[in-house]
Amino acid sequence: MVDYPILTKVTPELLIHAHALLKLFCSEEPLTLPIRPSHRDKYRYFIGDASAEGLGSAFQYPDLTLHGREGLWEEKFADGGSNLREAQCQANHMLAEIKAGLHDGCEIWAFSDNAIWSMVFTKGSSTARHLFNLVLDLKAACYEHEVYLHTCHISGDRMIATGIDGWSRGDRDAGISLGYDLREFLPLDKSAFQWPGQTLEDWCKGWMGSQYSPPLDPEGWYGEGTYLVFTYGHRLRRRHLKH
Repeated sequence: MVDYPILTKVTPELLIHAHALLKLFCSEEPLTLPIRPSHRDKYRYFIGDASAEGLGSAFQYPDLTLHGREGLWEEKFADGGSNLREAQCQANHMLAEIKAGLHDGCEIWAFSDNAIWSMVFTKGSSTARHLFNLVLDLKAACYEHEVYLHTCHISGDRMIATGIDGWSRGDRDAGISLGYDLREFLPLDKSAFQWPGQTLEDWCKGWMGSQYSPPLDPEGWYGEGTYLVFTYGHRLRRRHLKH
């Protein structure tokens, strides 16, 4: 029998999270949000990047219109660390436009080559107070304006190819600066199995061997898919009975 203490100390994080919940659920009536945008053209691509000296970010609309911003950090802020600069670069731009009502009811796909900022937003929390506050402000603004925000991590090479990497240094001689569609560098319509070269399929075959089966399309879900589920389940039952 374990003797648990009658009283426990409240951690600073608990108080912070309680205040965050009060901010997210501040209305008297429960917040009601649709599960998806009401129109297929209500989407935006957003990308931003920061260097030690400057920043650059841009929204791309379905008609390929670009709304971008670029600038230089104040000297004191430039010493704050790369994670803060990357997060602040994206959050400042998105917050300004979301609060202005420019993306009401829209789905935003935001891309960053900073893994920390992408993970913090996806997780929704961070022990770094400044990152936590940025996430909280963004989520609160998204709830208020019915914005569906997804953050994605991309490689540094892909960020360079888009042309945004150069914006923080005043370089507008690549990617979207030359009129390219941002979606050409960020093909969300392709799965990991559709990329050329050393693919996910090769990796799966390497450890699955003869048991490998390629991903099914909707037409195969109720045919071959049913057979695979039945066969695998039958093998598991036999293995369980043997032991």
